Amino acid sequence: MYISLSDKRGFFKDNISALTQNVKNVQPILDELKQKSFHTEMASNVRAEKTPQEQMRKILESTTTKAAAEALFQALLIHEKDLMKELTESD
Repeated sequence: MYISLSDKRGFFKDNISALTQNVKNVQPILDELKQKSFHTEMASNVRAEKTPQEQMRKILESTTTKAAAEALFQALLIHEKDLMKELTESD
């Protein structure tokens, strides 16, 4: 399913609860984001959070640009394929 760039930030806002509660592969997602859009300091801040839920919430709070939203969306499609399918098909 194709979602335009402007819709991706809205998608994250609309699905923040489902994403924070259900994303389990936070570290591989963070590794991809670090390569594409996240600064080392932000990645360190995310890694400092104790639970995957806190880490995912920190990632979502830090996704403020179109480029970051695109990178996060693509990483989620790779590492959380089933969850993303569920969320995009329910919209």
